[in-house]
Amino acid sequence: MPNGMSAAARRTFNAALTATAMPTYRCYLLNWSDHIVSVDSLQADDDDIAMVMATSLLREQHPTSAGMEVWEQKRRLGRIDNDGPDTMILRAMLLVKGS
Repeated sequence: MPNGMSAAARRTFNAALTATAMPTYRCYLLNWSDHIVSVDSLQADDDDIAMVMATSLLREQHPTSAGMEVWEQKRRLGRIDNDGPDTMILRAMLLVKGS
């Protein structure tokens, strides 16, 4: 942004950048005690796409984690429970161990 830009032009420029920027979503990876173990971020055009991307991220990169919560700033989109084959085995082992 040029230094000689007026305050009004700067506001217009910043508003245009904000309008065209994709939202950033935070993906909180959860362990089996529902504690956050790591955080990933992704950018998507809308909430539905963000949830699909987060589901893919969970299942492909964190197959033994319990789940993931997806947030856009202070707004919680939802929780994805990992129900892949790796987690089914792990869940069964935890049930047997807890008996």
